[in-house]
Amino acid sequence: MVTICIKTFERPECLARLLKSIPYDWTVMVADDSREPRPVEGVCYFTMPFDSGLSAGRNLMLSQVQTPYIVFLDDDFVFTQETDLNKFKFHLDNNPELDLVAGMVRDENGNDMHYEAIFRQDGRVLRATPERTGKIGGLPTYELVLNFFMSRTDSLKRVWWDNALKVAEHTDFFYRAKGKLKCAYDGSVVVDNVRETNPFYGPYRKRGLNYLGKFLEKHDLDAMVNVHGATYYRPGTKINRMKV
Repeated sequence: MVTICIKTFERPECLARLLKSIPYDWTVMVADDSREPRPVEGVCYFTMPFDSGLSAGRNLMLSQVQTPYIVFLDDDFVFTQETDLNKFKFHLDNNPELDLVAGMVRDENGNDMHYEAIFRQDGRVLRATPERTGKIGGLPTYELVLNFFMSRTDSLKRVWWDNALKVAEHTDFFYRAKGKLKCAYDGSVVVDNVRETNPFYGPYRKRGLNYLGKFLEKHDLDAMVNVHGATYYRPGTKINRMKV
């Protein structure tokens, strides 16, 4: 019924830790675009060309999933007793109008990370504001959530990811999903995010601002203000930054 999909890059220790923490007897897929991928027994392991990117990895796994539901995870997540994915499944089973249910991500300091929002566009400025679109099945619904969710497989195939965005693909996916996917949030389903880096991984991950700039260029936007108030500008824009 459910396939768990994990995109990994240059962090085999993180991947091993995550896989060990997963208590479900569900199909697990891993897409790895590291320099030297290390296939793991017992999972469907896809070796990709080096630095294919997050979007390409997610699209590859999505194209191969045969189950009606799919879960996407980052390789630096760790399951705990609060990571009850059956709650996600319950919501989808009982609310056919829902496409996706996201949960809470908790950082290594025990802080809950919130990113739930809707998109508001003011001319060429996009804002993610901490508001909901409504409720479905008792759950608040949003247009933007974190990358920890269970979705209907067929629903994701209405959007896919943009392979040109190797990182910072998250906002683009949900921006394009607006009006196509009904996304709910259940904060009682929690996964830990234990971030780790290394001298090789770090520089590749730090390209996020460059790819966020590509997102702005793609959608002809001058700036974006995220849910926490941080503002990102399109490279070369002549927008009056005092008015954003």
